[in-house]
Parts: sequence; C-alpha cells; structure tokens
Amino acid sequence: MLPYYSYTEFPVGPLTIHVWGLFVAFACLAAIFVTKKVARMVNLNTAIIEARTFWILIASFIGAKIGYFILYAQEKYWFEILKVWEGGWSSMGGIAGGVVMGLAYAKKKMYGCSTWRAADVMTVSFPLGFALGRLGCASIHDHIGKLSSFWLAIQFPGGSRHDLGLYEAILLFIFSAIFYTLLPKILKHEGLSARIVATGYAVIRFPLDFLRAEDILGADARYFSLTAAQYACVIMVVLVWLPNIIKSKRV
Repeated sequence: MLPYYSYTEFPVGPLTIHVWGLFVAFACLAAIFVTKKVARMVNLNTAIIEARTFWILIASFIGAKIGYFILYAQEKYWFEILKVWEGGWSSMGGIAGGVVMGLAYAKKKMYGCSTWRAADVMTVSFPLGFALGRLGCASIHDHIGKLSSFWLAIQFPGGSRHDLGLYEAILLFIFSAIFYTLLPKILKHEGLSARIVATGYAVIRFPLDFLRAEDILGADARYFSLTAAQYACVIMVVLVWLPNIIKSKRV
C-alpha cells in the first residue's frame, strides 16, 4: 500500500499555487496542443479549431460547476456557483458542457467539416487532458474510495482506502498511450475516434465508481445502486453509437 500524502498548495513568492488548479491548467494546455496537432493531421484550419477549443473549455468549466450544484450541492444557494475559488466541480457536468458547446458549433457549420469529423478532433485530447486533471484530484484525494488492502490503496488516517483519482489517472494514461499510438489509423474513419474516446472513458469510469466510499461525509448519492456518473457513462455510450447502429440498419 502507498503511504498517505497530501499536496494541496505551495507558495511561489507572494502567490499560493493550488495543485489541483495547476494540473487542470496543464490539462487545458495539453488539450489545445493535441487538438491543434490532430487538426493539422486531418487538414482543418488550426486557427478556427483553436478558437473553438478555447470556448469549449470555458463551456466545460461552466458545465462542471452547474453539474456539481445539481448533483452534489442541492442545499447550497445558486449564487454560490460564482465562488469558483471554493472548488466543487463535476467531471460529467464538464463533459456535458463541452458537448453542448461543440454541437452548437457543429450545427452552425463552424468547423469546416462534417459533425463527426469535428467530434473526432474536439474529443481527441480528452484522454490525456483528463489523465492530467485526475493527477490533480489524486494530489488532494478528491475521490476517496472504500476501505481496502489493495497494493495501490492509500494509507489514509483511519484506514487504507482506494483513491479513485489515482486509479483513473493511471488507467487514462495507459488508454492514452494505446489510443494515440493507433490514432493515425483510427482517424481514417470519421467518427471512430470520438466513439472510442467516449466508450473508453465509460469503460474506465463505470466500474471504478463501484469502489467509491459510502461511509464518509459527502459520499456520492446512489440511485438504484448506481452513481449519477455511472448513468452518464451509459447515456454517453448510447449517444455515440446509436446513430451508427441506426444508419447500419437502414443500409
């Protein structure tokens, strides 16, 4: 088992740097870099894609905050959503926000390509970006799991537990290595990259949520034994594959 650690913040001169925020910043930079690189691979205008990526990231942050208040903080007043410095974010809310903004751009034909090709480009950075973000979660133990003697469990005060932020980061880095190695072949088929990203994340996230702690303050609510994120995983997979299934049946 791993020894307990906590890296929440550190000083840089007169400033205090929050570790979670630092990793999120790295994730955003990685997202922009990877997205532009892939845009060049499929001959899209990188300036347009970079601008769209920026606003999709903004929409993701807004969605993450709204999602947190809907799913985890119903007792709070809505004006508190503006207190971004206090934390409280929902990853699935962030995904939803980014998807809504991305689809809005696609509907207005603002990518210069088909909707599925745009989806490929705009989601391709997700595995690496989320892996970096989850390192930030792991640094502050934002996703505490059940008591466990697993060799990667963290020796928290009061007993060793799973750290789902750490697990998800590790699995996403592994997924990223495989995905980006195969990406040139994957991009030959429009929409396949987006479907693989969505399905890959769901396959990682869905089982991990069964390890979430239920005996701590602020534990995720369960609805018929599943978390909200697990239902979101199912919906995400259905949405990316259903159009393809319907199309194949028509043919």
